Amino acid sequence: MHAVPSTYNANAHTPTAANRYAQPPPQFLLPQQPSQMDLLVSMMEQVLEGQQNLGQRVAALEARVSDPVGPESARGVAARGGRAPRAKTRASTRRIQQHEAIDPSLRDSEPGSIASSTDLATDTELEPESVDEDGVDWDSVDLLPTEKRALQIVKEVLEELKNVKARPAGLIRVHDPQPTWDLAFLQILGKQSFRSLKRQWNDSKKLQAGIETGTNLQTNRQTKRRDRKSSQLQKIIEKFAAKYGVSVKFLRDIVDEQYLSDEVSGPEAGSGETKPAWKVRLAAAANLPLDAESLKDISILEKLIPEWRSDDYSDVIHKLQKFRLDNPTKKQQTKSVYHRICLGRTSARVPQFAPYNFGVSREWLDKHRDERAYRRALKDWGAWPEPADSGLERLLDIDVTVHSE
Repeated sequence: MHAVPSTYNANAHTPTAANRYAQPPPQFLLPQQPSQMDLLVSMMEQVLEGQQNLGQRVAALEARVSDPVGPESARGVAARGGRAPRAKTRASTRRIQQHEAIDPSLRDSEPGSIASSTDLATDTELEPESVDEDGVDWDSVDLLPTEKRALQIVKEVLEELKNVKARPAGLIRVHDPQPTWDLAFLQILGKQSFRSLKRQWNDSKKLQAGIETGTNLQTNRQTKRRDRKSSQLQKIIEKFAAKYGVSVKFLRDIVDEQYLSDEVSGPEAGSGETKPAWKVRLAAAANLPLDAESLKDISILEKLIPEWRSDDYSDVIHKLQKFRLDNPTKKQQTKSVYHRICLGRTSARVPQFAPYNFGVSREWLDKHRDERAYRRALKDWGAWPEPADSGLERLLDIDVTVHSE
């Protein structure tokens, strides 16, 4: 049996409260370390400190959107060597309407319901080409929701990390007085703490995608109905023009599908009304049979009144439709008929290009011309007089019983 060295200290190797955890040699002793939770909070504070300019950038973007810089500033940028403003299509000008619909939801969103994130290190300095000839800064319009999401994400994550009661058990301060953590362990902690983040994000994206898909399907159905009505009216234009002495080209222009009214097959979204109740209400207004068997075989469409369209324009369309119905083809005689009913419900859809002046409601145009959401779309409205040989006066004087479009 070997003798115990005289320098051996039994107490140093006895498991006690003081030496239960292995200590490194004196030359490798580390300073007092905070817990891994404190480290994560410190990391997030550094992120927040590095992104403090987000609030200023959001305020600057809001100022750009609410106070356009104007065409003079855009030209000044180009004169100093910047790129000239790029051309915008009319469809792209309605992005501001989309952001106006999105923006309230960003302000009212609950913590944890954020649908997307952003690269906080992305440089979002606006280029001169983002300002169009009307002074609308389109890059500001596009970046504003993204910057708001970035700022909200940073603040929410930091608050959740600082909340001691919300810390998972694995993130509570450990007993080791000198813990050390490497990058791999911090990644494991992050995955464990935010394991459901991706699922929540996917769920929110699916919900938004479902809403957008439903809206797109409804828009496509309405477009197809307008296309079908326009095609039907185009077939009788030559006969109508020959009978009443009206310009064929003028008639073809005014029956473009963009100018025709929309027709829907159900109640207004968000009204709380069910489709069967909607169908009974419209059938009662049109004095149609209300028993279940009769309603099952009745097809009903509710006609929406375009808010932008004048009474004269609607009257012309009604006369053309009445003329078509008075001269049906054999196929139309045997085809099932939709009951088109109008109860005053309106449509805010604006055509993609300006109609003739007589077709625009002056009251509506004066009200919306200077609004930011309509300014680009209505830029050339009121600048298209009717051709001298259109025969519009004769067309308006035709005595035809008005029929639903």
